[in-house]
Amino acid sequence: MIKQKMNIIFAVIFCVFSLSSCYTVQPIVKLQPDDSKVRWENGTAYISDSIYGIKYDIAYIGLQDSQYVFDFHVINHSNKEYVVDPSSFYYRPCDESLQEKGLIKVTAIDPEKELSRINKGLSQTRIKRKNNFGIALFAIGADIISSIVMSNDYNPHDHFVRDAVSSGVQTAIYVSSIANEEKADNLKYEKQKYSNSVIRKTTLDCNYAVYGKVFFPIIENSAYIRLYVHVDNDLIVFTFKKVQK
Repeated sequence: MIKQKMNIIFAVIFCVFSLSSCYTVQPIVKLQPDDSKVRWENGTAYISDSIYGIKYDIAYIGLQDSQYVFDFHVINHSNKEYVVDPSSFYYRPCDESLQEKGLIKVTAIDPEKELSRINKGLSQTRIKRKNNFGIALFAIGADIISSIVMSNDYNPHDHFVRDAVSSGVQTAIYVSSIANEEKADNLKYEKQKYSNSVIRKTTLDCNYAVYGKVFFPIIENSAYIRLYVHVDNDLIVFTFKKVQK
């Protein structure tokens, strides 16, 4: 009997180690500037270019929520206003020979659209929270009334049905409330992400600057990405090479 138990224990340990060995360390994907003129700042590589007095300094920061994150510094050295609009930024994936892959165009995440979606979602969670509270109060009231009625005419079957229904309603309210709060927490996280330290649509006066994060969706199977920003009717192009470490 003891030997059988020991065999079971060793079998469980073997299974645990076998399962743990199935997981391997995933390579870290980075984008490094494909440019000889790199300016380093606190370990981050920036590349720069300008046209018509508008200067862009751009650096790849890393991955967040399955999105590329870039740090943008934009300076207006021209003699007129310039509108910085993240929704106009985009990149095209390229192969090993720097040939762009078809007509694929990956546009930056627009913070204004995301915040509008998030605020709408948060409003819905607040309404749902109030509805769940109202349903809970109604269920408690109905349970009290049914208990009073049944106390005058005791029937085990009726009590069983009442308890089952009451328990089911309470469970449903609890599960719905938990899911609603998880959704609200996720939306609050997203709101903070797209509200703080990001570049939003901004009109830059002469000799003013703006800086912050810009998020892009990830496109797999590309060796390079070519990032484009509009300045009037022209484009500034930045190239980054995808490397794995």
